[in-house]
Amino acid sequence: MGRDSRRIGSSPSRRIRFCRRNCGAAVAAPRVTVRFTRRATEDLREILDYLSARNPAAADRVRQSVAATVRLIADRPHIGLRNSRAPAL
Repeated sequence: MGRDSRRIGSSPSRRIRFCRRNCGAAVAAPRVTVRFTRRATEDLREILDYLSARNPAAADRVRQSVAATVRLIADRPHIGLRNSRAPAL
């Protein structure tokens, strides 16, 4: 009749992909180091200074959000979609 919805992996959203080389063991991408250019660091500092002068709580939230995003990128370097304008990235 159809697929048995009780089976593991029967739903596309629940499929687990395994590395073929490692006998079925799932392999995580290696953690990477995220580096900022000097200009990016200066821009971020200026943005945080601007916000801090007007709303210190908002500046802290932005700083925490940027830090969390950087950690996410470092932990999962292949997250997201590729950009057709920069396929090597």
